Amino acid sequence: MVFPVSPAPLSLHLLNAPPLRRRRRPEAPACRPAVFSLACVPGNRRPDGLRAGLFRTRDGVTLRIAVHRGPVHPRGTVVLLQGRGDFIEKYYEVIGDLVARGYAVATFDWRGQGGSQRLLPDPSLNHLARFDDCVHDLVDLMDAEVLPNLPGPYIGLAHSMGAAVLIHALAAWPDLFERAALTAPMVQITRHLRPAGAEAATRLFQALGLGTRPVPAPPRRAVHAAYAPGNLLTSDERRYGRTYDVLAVAPHLAVGRPTIGWASEAFRASAALRRPAFGARLRTPLLVVAGDEDRVTSTPAAAAFVRGVRTGAMLALPSCAHDVLMERDAVRDAFWRAFDGFTQG
Repeated sequence: MVFPVSPAPLSLHLLNAPPLRRRRRPEAPACRPAVFSLACVPGNRRPDGLRAGLFRTRDGVTLRIAVHRGPVHPRGTVVLLQGRGDFIEKYYEVIGDLVARGYAVATFDWRGQGGSQRLLPDPSLNHLARFDDCVHDLVDLMDAEVLPNLPGPYIGLAHSMGAAVLIHALAAWPDLFERAALTAPMVQITRHLRPAGAEAATRLFQALGLGTRPVPAPPRRAVHAAYAPGNLLTSDERRYGRTYDVLAVAPHLAVGRPTIGWASEAFRASAALRRPAFGARLRTPLLVVAGDEDRVTSTPAAAAFVRGVRTGAMLALPSCAHDVLMERDAVRDAFWRAFDGFTQG
């Protein structure tokens, strides 16, 4: 069953007077609109107090956001940033873990996925015209929703693509967060998902105007996918199945293949992170946590990136796949111990 979590959404902001660090962008095409409701299924309890709403970006794209104000006196605010294809409901457990630690939490679905506005007439395609659009969406949301309404200090917790967005944002605005924890950051996509010549091919096809075409891939599988031990995301069968239970009742949250444009922008943004001069620019304390069995993003590339960051620390978790926060309890416990030490240090 899908239902709104409050009588009215959070305010829909039209941001007519942005701070200087926001940039005007051309209006994006209007495709499938954002959906305000949050989905609930047995086994995936929505944290009490989590409210959803809508946020309009500078280029007219509407994002679905959710905010939990935490306990009476929060110790700060964690901004939770998802990976490609993720959605707010997948992170209910993580939000609950953060609230139990005394934090307020703000999160949102990236443009083109989850309950946020889709960018193409075919809503199943995961598309980005520019990676920088996600960076500016994060900065705009911080300025308009988080900083005025939620208490500091502000901590970023970002996964995969969201981690790459956060790193790029911190390079431009080092005061955006006091510190940031990154899981399986998209510093480099693994060879398993990046065939030889893929980066050059996506750049070429993008230049030829084919950016909205889907990347070649096998036929799309059913939304309610059975757990397979060799899946790319997690060794935890319950948490894996929980995601697809949500999609079974709310299939509008799912995205399928990325477009050539998405892949081209992801390759470009990741390549920038691997330049030695990039890490040297960062001043925000970073904790990077990744698994030694990740076949989506490269853990060795993440470790090399951290070595170039003067304020960075790296933790590689054994028997851990890509979705660190959706892994078995023992893996998650190791992450939370590292997170608690990092945020309280």
